[in-house]
Amino acid sequence: MPIHILRTDGSVALTILAENLRGADLRGADLGHANLHDIDLRHADLRHARLTGADLRHADLRHANLTGADLRDADLRHANLTGADLRWCKQTVIRIQGSRDEINAIDSDVRIGCERHELSAWIENYIQIGRKNSYTEAEIAEYGIYLFAIKYVQALAARPSNEAGKSTQGQRHEEWCDMMNGGFGCNCG
Repeated sequence: MPIHILRTDGSVALTILAENLRGADLRGADLGHANLHDIDLRHADLRHARLTGADLRHADLRHANLTGADLRDADLRHANLTGADLRWCKQTVIRIQGSRDEINAIDSDVRIGCERHELSAWIENYIQIGRKNSYTEAEIAEYGIYLFAIKYVQALAARPSNEAGKSTQGQRHEEWCDMMNGGFGCNCG
Protein backbone atom coordinates (compact mmCIF):
# COMPACT_ATOMS: atom_id res chain seq x y z
CA MET A 1 0.00 0.00 0.00
CA PRO A 2 1.67 3.24 -1.09
CA ILE A 3 2.07 6.16 1.29
CA HIS A 4 2.30 9.52 -0.42
CA ILE A 5 4.18 12.33 1.32
CA LEU A 6 3.05 15.63 -0.12
CA ARG A 7 4.73 18.98 -0.52
CA THR A 8 2.93 22.07 0.74
CA ASP A 9 1.64 22.73 -2.80
CA GLY A 10 -0.07 19.31 -2.82
CA SER A 11 2.31 17.58 -5.23
CA VAL A 12 3.76 14.20 -4.31
CA ALA A 13 7.25 14.57 -2.86
CA LEU A 14 7.79 10.90 -2.05
CA THR A 15 5.92 7.62 -2.40
CA ILE A 16 6.79 4.92 0.12
CA LEU A 17 5.93 1.30 -0.58
CA ALA A 18 6.39 -0.14 2.89
CA GLU A 19 4.50 -1.40 5.89
CA ASN A 20 7.33 -0.62 8.29
CA LEU A 21 8.30 2.96 9.03
CA ARG A 22 9.81 2.11 12.41
CA GLY A 23 12.11 4.92 13.52
CA ALA A 24 11.44 7.00 10.39
CA ASP A 25 12.22 10.73 10.52
CA LEU A 26 8.95 12.29 9.37
CA ARG A 27 9.29 15.62 11.21
CA GLY A 28 6.94 18.18 9.68
CA ALA A 29 5.77 15.77 6.96
CA ASP A 30 2.41 16.42 5.34
CA LEU A 31 0.63 13.10 5.79
CA GLY A 32 -2.87 14.51 5.69
CA HIS A 33 -5.41 11.87 4.64
CA ALA A 34 -2.62 9.29 4.22
CA ASN A 35 -3.51 5.62 4.49
CA LEU A 36 -1.35 4.48 7.42
CA HIS A 37 -3.65 1.63 8.42
CA ASP A 38 -1.66 -1.17 10.12
CA ILE A 39 1.68 0.65 9.56
CA ASP A 40 4.54 0.10 12.03
CA LEU A 41 5.54 3.60 13.18
CA ARG A 42 7.26 2.58 16.42
CA HIS A 43 9.80 5.20 17.52
CA ALA A 44 9.01 7.33 14.44
CA ASP A 45 9.68 11.06 14.71
CA LEU A 46 6.40 12.71 13.69
CA ARG A 47 6.97 16.03 15.45
CA HIS A 48 4.78 18.73 13.91
CA ALA A 49 3.61 16.35 11.17
CA ARG A 50 0.25 17.09 9.56
CA LEU A 51 -1.83 13.95 10.00
CA THR A 52 -5.27 15.52 9.55
CA GLY A 53 -7.75 12.93 8.36
CA ALA A 54 -5.06 10.23 8.20
CA ASP A 55 -6.15 6.61 8.55
CA LEU A 56 -4.08 5.39 11.51
CA ARG A 57 -6.37 2.51 12.47
CA HIS A 58 -4.36 -0.31 14.03
CA ALA A 59 -1.13 1.64 13.46
CA ASP A 60 1.69 0.82 15.87
CA LEU A 61 2.73 4.21 17.27
CA ARG A 62 4.49 2.91 20.38
CA HIS A 63 7.05 5.44 21.58
CA ALA A 64 6.49 7.63 18.51
CA ASN A 65 7.17 11.33 18.97
CA LEU A 66 3.95 13.11 18.00
CA THR A 67 4.78 16.40 19.75
CA GLY A 68 2.78 19.16 18.07
CA ALA A 69 1.36 16.83 15.42
CA ASP A 70 -1.95 17.84 13.86
CA LEU A 71 -4.19 14.82 14.47
CA ARG A 72 -7.52 16.54 13.81
CA ASP A 73 -9.99 14.11 12.24
CA ALA A 74 -7.33 11.36 12.17
CA ASP A 75 -8.76 7.89 12.71
CA LEU A 76 -6.81 6.43 15.64
CA ARG A 77 -9.16 3.55 16.43
CA HIS A 78 -7.21 0.61 17.83
CA ALA A 79 -3.90 2.42 17.29
CA ASN A 80 -1.26 1.49 19.85
CA LEU A 81 -0.14 4.75 21.48
CA THR A 82 1.77 3.19 24.38
CA GLY A 83 4.60 5.51 25.36
CA ALA A 84 3.86 7.95 22.52
CA ASP A 85 4.69 11.61 23.16
CA LEU A 86 1.43 13.45 22.51
CA ARG A 87 2.31 16.85 23.98
CA TRP A 88 0.78 19.84 22.21
CA CYS A 89 -1.10 17.72 19.67
CA LYS A 90 -3.92 19.49 17.87
CA GLN A 91 -6.44 17.00 19.18
CA THR A 92 -7.32 16.06 22.73
CA VAL A 93 -5.79 12.64 23.33
CA ILE A 94 -5.91 11.15 26.83
CA ARG A 95 -4.53 7.75 27.85
CA ILE A 96 -5.04 6.26 31.29
CA GLN A 97 -3.89 2.82 32.39
CA GLY A 98 -6.51 1.64 34.86
CA SER A 99 -6.28 -1.36 37.13
CA ARG A 100 -7.97 -3.58 34.54
CA ASP A 101 -8.07 -1.95 31.10
CA GLU A 102 -6.51 1.01 29.34
CA ILE A 103 -8.65 4.05 28.54
CA ASN A 104 -8.04 5.86 25.26
CA ALA A 105 -9.97 9.09 24.75
CA ILE A 106 -9.60 10.95 21.49
CA ASP A 107 -11.75 14.03 21.72
CA SER A 108 -15.17 12.64 22.79
CA ASP A 109 -14.53 9.12 21.45
CA VAL A 110 -13.59 6.89 24.42
CA ARG A 111 -12.48 3.25 24.40
CA ILE A 112 -12.14 1.18 27.55
CA GLY A 113 -11.02 -2.36 26.81
CA CYS A 114 -13.09 -3.42 23.80
CA GLU A 115 -16.04 -1.08 24.51
CA ARG A 116 -16.13 2.17 22.54
CA HIS A 117 -18.65 4.97 23.09
CA GLU A 118 -18.96 8.75 23.10
CA LEU A 119 -17.91 10.26 26.45
CA SER A 120 -21.47 11.40 27.21
CA ALA A 121 -22.75 7.82 26.74
CA TRP A 122 -20.00 6.47 29.00
CA ILE A 123 -20.84 8.96 31.75
CA GLU A 124 -24.52 8.12 31.53
CA ASN A 125 -24.05 4.32 31.33
CA TYR A 126 -20.65 3.38 32.82
CA ILE A 127 -22.20 1.46 35.73
CA GLN A 128 -24.31 -0.74 33.43
CA ILE A 129 -21.45 -1.19 30.92
CA GLY A 130 -19.08 -2.14 33.75
CA ARG A 131 -21.51 -4.70 35.17
CA LYS A 132 -22.15 -6.14 31.69
CA ASN A 133 -18.37 -6.65 31.34
CA SER A 134 -18.01 -8.25 34.80
CA TYR A 135 -16.17 -5.34 36.43
CA THR A 136 -16.22 -5.30 40.23
CA GLU A 137 -18.01 -2.44 41.98
CA ALA A 138 -14.59 -1.03 42.96
CA GLU A 139 -13.43 -1.15 39.32
CA ILE A 140 -16.65 0.53 38.18
CA ALA A 141 -16.08 3.32 40.70
CA GLU A 142 -12.42 3.67 39.61
CA TYR A 143 -13.31 3.95 35.92
CA GLY A 144 -16.16 6.34 36.71
CA ILE A 145 -13.61 8.68 38.31
CA TYR A 146 -11.42 8.40 35.20
CA LEU A 147 -14.36 9.25 32.94
CA PHE A 148 -15.24 12.35 34.97
CA ALA A 149 -11.56 13.35 34.96
CA ILE A 150 -11.52 13.09 31.15
CA LYS A 151 -14.66 15.23 30.98
CA TYR A 152 -12.98 17.82 33.23
CA VAL A 153 -9.73 17.91 31.24
CA GLN A 154 -11.61 18.25 27.95
CA ALA A 155 -13.75 21.04 29.38
CA LEU A 156 -10.61 22.88 30.50
CA ALA A 157 -9.00 22.40 27.08
CA ALA A 158 -12.08 23.79 25.32
CA ARG A 159 -12.60 26.70 27.72
CA PRO A 160 -11.43 30.12 26.58
CA SER A 161 -8.99 31.72 29.00
CA ASN A 162 -10.13 34.50 31.26
CA GLU A 163 -8.63 37.98 31.04
CA ALA A 164 -5.61 36.99 33.10
CA GLY A 165 -5.14 33.90 30.91
CA LYS A 166 -5.49 31.49 33.81
CA SER A 167 -7.84 30.49 36.57
CA THR A 168 -6.87 30.36 40.20
CA GLN A 169 -6.22 27.09 41.98
CA GLY A 170 -9.34 27.71 44.08
CA GLN A 171 -11.49 28.17 40.97
CA ARG A 172 -10.16 24.93 39.47
CA HIS A 173 -10.82 23.10 42.78
CA GLU A 174 -14.40 24.39 42.91
CA GLU A 175 -14.99 23.46 39.25
CA TRP A 176 -13.65 19.94 39.88
CA CYS A 177 -15.82 19.45 42.97
CA ASP A 178 -18.87 20.83 41.17
CA MET A 179 -18.35 18.39 38.31
CA MET A 180 -17.65 15.41 40.57
CA ASN A 181 -20.72 16.20 42.73
CA GLY A 182 -23.09 16.34 39.76
CA GLY A 183 -23.39 20.13 39.78
CA PHE A 184 -23.97 20.47 43.53
CA GLY A 185 -20.79 22.44 44.22
CA CYS A 186 -17.88 21.86 46.54
CA ASN A 187 -18.54 20.12 49.84
CA CYS A 188 -14.93 19.81 50.98
CA GLY A 189 -15.61 21.68 54.16
